Amino acid sequence: MSQSGALLNFGLKLKISQIKRALRSYAHDRAAHTKSVVSSYMLACALYAAAGLFLLSTLFVGVFALFRWIELTYGQFEAFAAIGGLLLLLTALCALFAAFALHPRPARYPALTKRLQTAIKSNPVQPSQIAAVRDTTAAILVAPPTPHRRRRARSFRQSSSDNGNLHAGLILTAALLGWAVVRRRGYRQDV
Repeated sequence: MSQSGALLNFGLKLKISQIKRALRSYAHDRAAHTKSVVSSYMLACALYAAAGLFLLSTLFVGVFALFRWIELTYGQFEAFAAIGGLLLLLTALCALFAAFALHPRPARYPALTKRLQTAIKSNPVQPSQIAAVRDTTAAILVAPPTPHRRRRARSFRQSSSDNGNLHAGLILTAALLGWAVVRRRGYRQDV
């Protein structure tokens, strides 16, 4: 492999590493959001259970005494209506609180497309490393090429696997770069 091919391979590995980090970060944010949604559902279930508990406690503790008092004071029909209304009010309040708990605040984090764009556009070399990278690149390009040695023949399966990985990496890189260019052109036309 020539020096420029080695540099291209190294640059490609850096870009793929950045894309992997962006994907990992997105997956982490999605997992955190899913965890928050699950905890919201658990809270809602607990509030629904509390609504059921209030309903049962109201039935067992207050219903008999309240019903008897209203029946003696106002009559049997009014007693049934008052007890039913009170139970319905408590149930509606608990269900309302549970419904609010089911809708947590939406999480705000960058979208996957934004992260991939940043990973593709960003420079993997820090500003403090630019001189060292320039010197290393110049040394590689100026150095005389090493004579090719005859290698032992590798099996067909090994060589096609290595070429397949290289081709897949190049196709992925070309697709991502083409996608970024199309998105940028579309953005410029919209603006």
